[in-house]
Amino acid sequence: MRIRWFVDTSAWYSLMDAADGDHGKVGAAYIEAYQNGNLFVTSNLVLGELYTLLTARTGRTADFWLFRERVAASRQVQILDLGPQQIDAAFDLLWHRQDKLYSFVDATSFVLMRDEAIHNALTLDRHFAQEGFLVTPALGEVLHESGETYE
Repeated sequence: MRIRWFVDTSAWYSLMDAADGDHGKVGAAYIEAYQNGNLFVTSNLVLGELYTLLTARTGRTADFWLFRERVAASRQVQILDLGPQQIDAAFDLLWHRQDKLYSFVDATSFVLMRDEAIHNALTLDRHFAQEGFLVTPALGEVLHESGETYE
């Protein structure tokens, strides 16, 4: 059975940047899922966040445009748009999770995953586990909450 995985900004970035410390483990997880015929889902907002992150960290925008072209052409990757109700639901989720440091893109991803019945996330972001999703690869340090570790 094909499993759909949501791919977060942190995983896309790690896959694209060979110098990233998690590149090997994220790459291994992605390759295994890909070879098993699984499908990958992401959103326009994740891609927008990836563009911003790549630009800020590397200044290499050409890498992003090539990546985006490949992802758009892939039969195993689906890029989803969020509707107005999903945007409202993301704001509602943020309102109810004020004890968390979720980004807006995180919240939209959680809403999208629930709407699409996606349970698996390829991410390095602890927040996906906090929301009850299955996270691959196993988490170590938290990206958005510096100094804490996931247990």
